[in-house]
Amino acid sequence: MELTLLNRTVSRAEELALKLREKGGEVKWGGLERAELREALRSADVLINATPVGMDQRGGTLVTHELMHPGLFVMDLVYHPPETELMKEARRAGAKAENGLGMLLYQAALSFRIFTGKRAPLEVMRRALRRGMGS
Repeated sequence: MELTLLNRTVSRAEELALKLREKGGEVKWGGLERAELREALRSADVLINATPVGMDQRGGTLVTHELMHPGLFVMDLVYHPPETELMKEARRAGAKAENGLGMLLYQAALSFRIFTGKRAPLEVMRRALRRGMGS
């Protein structure tokens, strides 16, 4: 398995990549320039956006459909709006895309279990999350 970390601050991507390499595996790093995005996505199976780009009123995306391919799965950790520009671009390229609501839900469930020692009421939490998000 190969992992590529891209960050607007290349030194931060490098620092994390070197730590991950110590655990084993191939880890590359780079910046968010279009050429680096193109190279990283050429053979990628998964793209995870962990930036705030696309959240709320910020809009936009760093990755457009021209850089993606149909076999790609795009996970945008942004959950508001429910469909981001990145997700729209992914679908335009024929890729599958999901927002970050599921991750938010399962992080909350894990926190619930850590703090209470009890299993989280996932369906109750899911409904509350959907109500809170207006969907």
